[in-house]
Amino acid sequence: MNKSIVKNIVSCPNCSCDKYWKVRRGGLLCVKCRSEYRPPPPPVRLSQNQWRTIVRWFVLEQSVSIISEQSGISRYKVMKALQHIRKLMRSQTLDVFQGEVEVDATLYGRVKNRPFRKYTRTKSNSKPDQVIFGALCRGGFVKAKLVSGYDAEMFRYLLKEWVAPGSIIYSSSFKYFPDLKSIGFVHRTVNMKKSIHLGEGYHINGLKGFWGYLKTKLSSRGGIRRERVGLYLAEYVWRYNNRDKSTKEKIHTIIKLIKNTTNI
Repeated sequence: MNKSIVKNIVSCPNCSCDKYWKVRRGGLLCVKCRSEYRPPPPPVRLSQNQWRTIVRWFVLEQSVSIISEQSGISRYKVMKALQHIRKLMRSQTLDVFQGEVEVDATLYGRVKNRPFRKYTRTKSNSKPDQVIFGALCRGGFVKAKLVSGYDAEMFRYLLKEWVAPGSIIYSSSFKYFPDLKSIGFVHRTVNMKKSIHLGEGYHINGLKGFWGYLKTKLSSRGGIRRERVGLYLAEYVWRYNNRDKSTKEKIHTIIKLIKNTTNI
């Protein structure tokens, strides 16, 4: 038995404890209730070498066609494997942000014959843009989530979940950003037209840079189904947060995530 305690998103079905020992035949032994269980199987049957090949080309941001051609694996299995990887990325949780945090919301998608940045009423037969809310800890990571619309209560709920009380939050003067002082934050609003005159630190340029990176990557896909935008959002959040790692380190991180969460 491997005596090292592992903590990940796989939890015990009996007591929901997320700490376990790895035992023989791919099983897991719960640290709390000592029951043995197995992680869920992957959505597609692939060998470890095939998983490693797919992950390597995925880290290099190659298309499904190129990955299938280079690995000799069918397109269907490659698409299933990549979708599984993105779901694992979406299920990962980061530590609570502390210090100076930038928050903002942006739109993804565009209704024909309508200005991109205006969130107004649309025709009955057209779907509105999707709203992405995000937070960036200066000098650290970024978090982003698809939300149903510009909802001040939803923004407040996400900030209480993502950011530690007492942190300094910078946001634009957009009317949907609530006053956050009442829930324990130091809230500083930034007038985007006059931010250059407000002094050092009064900006949300870091998060604006991430929005530019995200939209460039999403548009390069040539069209994404609305129900899958959340998976691609999770992928590019993960890529941004691991941008300083080498290709070898990224491959190792994803392979470890797959092994710790699925039975391969």
